Amino acid sequence: MEYASFIVCCVVVAVLVLILVILYSIMFGKIFHWVFISPFTRGALRRKAQRLGNVAGRPKNDIVRILGKPNVISYTPNGEVCRWRSQRYMIEMIFVGDICRGVTAEIVT
Repeated sequence: MEYASFIVCCVVVAVLVLILVILYSIMFGKIFHWVFISPFTRGALRRKAQRLGNVAGRPKNDIVRILGKPNVISYTPNGEVCRWRSQRYMIEMIFVGDICRGVTAEIVT
């Protein structure tokens, strides 16, 4: 009987340690990202979009080279709508053919 309770106790301790390790790794990963990585990447998409300046009349290749590949592409009767998103910023532009007609939406949170 004493041996069985020892085994149960060891299993409970092992499960608790495993849970703590998993929680620690999740928390440490988020804290590490928030403290060391996030300050350098915060607002990167917005800064790139601001660096573009007036986008009307610019070729799509120029914009994609600076902002990267769009997260969402929608096709409408008026043209192709491309949307770039980051955690706190979103910009949407409309293209007719390969030429940008302008920014249709911009959201900063």
